Amino acid sequence: YAEEGRPDMLCMVTTTGCVQVWDSENHKRLRAWTESDWQGLSSVSWRGREFAIGRNDGRIAIYDVRIADQVRNFKAHRGDIYGLQWSPDQKFLLASDKGGSVSLWDSRKMATPIGKMSHEGPVKVPPFTLVFFINI
Repeated sequence: YAEEGRPDMLCMVTTTGCVQVWDSENHKRLRAWTESDWQGLSSVSWRGREFAIGRNDGRIAIYDVRIADQVRNFKAHRGDIYGLQWSPDQKFLLASDKGGSVSLWDSRKMATPIGKMSHEGPVKVPPFTLVFFINI
């Protein structure tokens, strides 16, 4: 997975749970993290030097290329996370899952979602909009 407008920085995840970031121009691995409770990757969304990973166990993990440890890891959904997208101002993260649930997270405090909605089927990658979350 590469950040839009920045194809030289790639995020990869091995089948054993090693999350890696590579500089594709220089063919150099910049950072690697090992996930001890790996459940599989379903989506990635970049935010500058940080990125969020949606996992198959409903967790979201946040990493920063500049930091050796994972920044945050939390339970966001009941099942596979199908889509992640940062807001244009990069303050909010939208997550969707296999069951049709879409949740909105504030990047400053990701303990609980600040908005939720349901859909009648899986939601892959929703376009970012706050229109769905009128109650914010």
